[in-house]
Amino acid sequence: MSKGVARSRCIACGGSRITSGRSRKTVHYLDGRGQRKPLRVSVDHDRCEGCGAAWHRPDHLRPVHDAIVSAMGCTPPSELLRRRRSQCMTQVEFARRAGVSLRRVGQLERGTAFPTPREDGLLRMALGMGRRRASSARG
Repeated sequence: MSKGVARSRCIACGGSRITSGRSRKTVHYLDGRGQRKPLRVSVDHDRCEGCGAAWHRPDHLRPVHDAIVSAMGCTPPSELLRRRRSQCMTQVEFARRAGVSLRRVGQLERGTAFPTPREDGLLRMALGMGRRRASSARG
């Protein structure tokens, strides 16, 4: 899978007139009590001018995942990755300090999983970030 590389052809019809755009969408997530909550986010997309098909590349959805994780009251993947790298810490060392598995650190940094509040606290402590203040989005 290529990150951030625009397709030169439509995934539906094979056409070559592809445009990029951004739209506001409402996504839903489950808060800490299992309640479904709406969240408005901006989402990038590509669209074929020939057949009208639209799609999201993986890099288009990363900001959406970050917004959901933040709304849950946890640290977004991009922030975890930035902080870990700024401290010249490997994923192995980060996992060991936080008391979570290496696989889990990778999932959380790539944004392929959502952290639990407990995991978020362990990760923040391992990075020396302190505890996160209670978020109104959680309650």
